[in-house]
Amino acid sequence: LSEASLGAAATTRNGVVQAQVLAEARSLGVATADEVDLAIEQAEAAAVELGNRVERLGAFWSGEDAVVLQGRADAFSASVGDAVAALRSGEIEESARLLDEQLSESYLTLAYGLVTTRDEAMARVALVGEYAGRIADAARFLVVVVVPVAVLVAYRRRQRARDLEHELEKQRAVGQAQDDFIQNLSHELRTPLTA
Repeated sequence: LSEASLGAAATTRNGVVQAQVLAEARSLGVATADEVDLAIEQAEAAAVELGNRVERLGAFWSGEDAVVLQGRADAFSASVGDAVAALRSGEIEESARLLDEQLSESYLTLAYGLVTTRDEAMARVALVGEYAGRIADAARFLVVVVVPVAVLVAYRRRQRARDLEHELEKQRAVGQAQDDFIQNLSHELRTPLTA
């Protein structure tokens, strides 16, 4: 919005300058009154669009910044209005003076405010991007280091459980073999005694 407002301010200023040039050309008989009127209407339309954009921009900025920016836009719009009024009344020299003294200064002041607003917004975006980058780095760390380590630990635990289960089966088999051996030995010893 700051960049769009800056473009609308430049369009408005250029429209007024174009109307001034056409008014001077008309006084020399090179341009027509319709061309001058059309240039003035376009400059006024650009000024209205600038006002709309600055108003939308003010919704995102609160407090003193929004008030200062709106004040600069109002001063610029007033300068545009004064220059256009002088052109409409045929006062080409007065319009040229207003362009040089008021309009140029108010444009530069507004442009500075819009550039500052844009740069502050870009700094905020960069800060958010940096924060997002840190989060992404942490996520990559988790994916690259922590997740594989967790998978490895889980695999080792399962492997250990399988190893313990296998060892338990071996111990049971040894125990069963001992029981079978003792039963066979007992049976073999009892059989001759019984006989």
